[in-house]
Amino acid sequence: MIKPDGLLGNYTERIKEVIVDYGFSILREITAQLDQDSASSFYAEHSSRSFFPSLIKYMTRYLYFIFIIVIWSVDQFMVSFLNSIAVVAKF
Repeated sequence: MIKPDGLLGNYTERIKEVIVDYGFSILREITAQLDQDSASSFYAEHSSRSFFPSLIKYMTRYLYFIFIIVIWSVDQFMVSFLNSIAVVAKF
């Protein structure tokens, strides 16, 4: 999922390139806006934190770009994951 700041910063195409460059396939992509229930479920692990209400407010205010990514094997995932650690730091 590309969060609102990623969409507003025009990082969508670069993020998609990185996903594909590291051997993953994007099966489906959609733009959506989370409602309060969906956002609360997705971020449930943070529900006891003081920032939770503002997180939910922020996450339901803007659009998201959502990917369904296919991983072909565990080995492929591990190699891609380890290689992507350096890439994430560049964003």
